Amino acid sequence: MHPFFRIAFTVALSRIVLFLAAYLLLYRQNGYTGGVFDCLSLWASEGSNAADYLLLAARWYDAESGLLTLFPFYPALLRVLGYVFRNTLVTGLFVSNMAFVFAACLLYELALFDMERDAALRAVVYLCLLPGSLLFMQPLPDSLFLLLSVASLYFVRKKRYLFAALLGMFAAFTHLLGVLLLLPALIELIGDLRADRLVASDMRALSRAYTGRFLALLLIPAGFGLYLYINWQVSGDPFRFIAAYRARGQGFSFFFQAAAHQILYLLQSLRDQNLHETVALWGANLLALFGSLAILIPAIPRLRSSYSAYFLAAFALIAGVSPFVCLPRCLAMLFPLPLAFSCAAKKRIWHVLFMALLLAFLPVYLYAFVRGWRLG
Repeated sequence: MHPFFRIAFTVALSRIVLFLAAYLLLYRQNGYTGGVFDCLSLWASEGSNAADYLLLAARWYDAESGLLTLFPFYPALLRVLGYVFRNTLVTGLFVSNMAFVFAACLLYELALFDMERDAALRAVVYLCLLPGSLLFMQPLPDSLFLLLSVASLYFVRKKRYLFAALLGMFAAFTHLLGVLLLLPALIELIGDLRADRLVASDMRALSRAYTGRFLALLLIPAGFGLYLYINWQVSGDPFRFIAAYRARGQGFSFFFQAAAHQILYLLQSLRDQNLHETVALWGANLLALFGSLAILIPAIPRLRSSYSAYFLAAFALIAGVSPFVCLPRCLAMLFPLPLAFSCAAKKRIWHVLFMALLLAFLPVYLYAFVRGWRLG
């Protein structure tokens, strides 16, 4: 069997195992007595971010609802596929989980550009075991964004810049982080240009070719431009989403301010003896915040520079958002993180340690999710 299909089967099986584990937790802890498929609403509970996306898919935007903070491509896809499944929640679960499966397969293919087969497979395993990736099972755009970002960089590495730019445009139409894909694409383009100049016989033709590739990459931020256009069309203000963010109590700060806020909230929850928020929100956020840096920074010499630049730029954006955000989920969307795990785990002892930690944290995060503890 081709590795692509073997990976797809294994990743899909891991999602099914998590789904069944969630059902068993509901059954044992909450006295749940319904069938397996009766617990689908768990993945889009009322008041959650997933419920907002399903509402947007059903009703679309209006100027006053606050849904303008959500990017359009994922709910638009649900609206289209909803005609097939006849149920928005089922559509969302299908899209998110299938996108995750294909994202894992493409991550393997992307990793093979720079790694041996075993290291590439390790990256896929780490992706599946990241606690934040559990939430990719929900009807959220995270899996779709991961798929589009990995696919975009895959085609960049194949020097198919137009395809890469189109995928990057859809990524930027799916999530704000998509705009940052322009950074690794440009770094790779400059690297290709420097290499081609050493062997080119016709510099004028080379210049024309790379000018076209550079212009193609400008399609990536055009995805964000489409989102601004929707803001303008709905409210008359292309930056209406900023006011919607502020209305939700969200803002932006620098990394050290954000980390300080997280620590203060953690201490407050400890004083209040609020175990739920201590473990599932502030503790998990701080662990993801500093843990991801602890993994990435030592791996930088072995990780491709374009990937490191993308991760650090996205990390600054994610960490700087209001503390009321699920950092394990947001950081799991960044494909360089599992690649950095794999780079850092070249020695078997580190691989065993990482596996032990992730296998310990994932059930705790699943338990917190099923119990309805606040995660972000």
